Amino acid sequence: MSVDFTKLKSFVKIVDAGSVSRAASILRTAQPALSQQVAALESHFKHKLLTRSNTGITPTEAGLVLYRHAQLLLKQIEQAQMIGAQDASTVPLWQSKQFAAVRSNVTGFESTLDPAYDIRFWLVGKS
Repeated sequence: MSVDFTKLKSFVKIVDAGSVSRAASILRTAQPALSQQVAALESHFKHKLLTRSNTGITPTEAGLVLYRHAQLLLKQIEQAQMIGAQDASTVPLWQSKQFAAVRSNVTGFESTLDPAYDIRFWLVGKS
């Protein structure tokens, strides 16, 4: 599984909302779909990302790391896309200086770009 922006956006919204059901309502999607996305992220990163309780959801330590990086990454991708939208002659996103800045700012994650321009992330644990 690769990490796509939809899963990262959903994860950020769940943490922001403090609840999968509230996030599902905001995103206008089914709660089970969001839960599956979180499960896929947890499986991919091999870390539990959220702690569920009667009072809501809080990120684990690994979840907080992912949350902070996802916020930064999503904001920078949005900015890079806005720049690209302003200039139709802009180079592809993966070749742009803005994308290079995004990749260099995501510390604590290793990222690779495959020939299909599929971005994949791995959570690097503490040794």
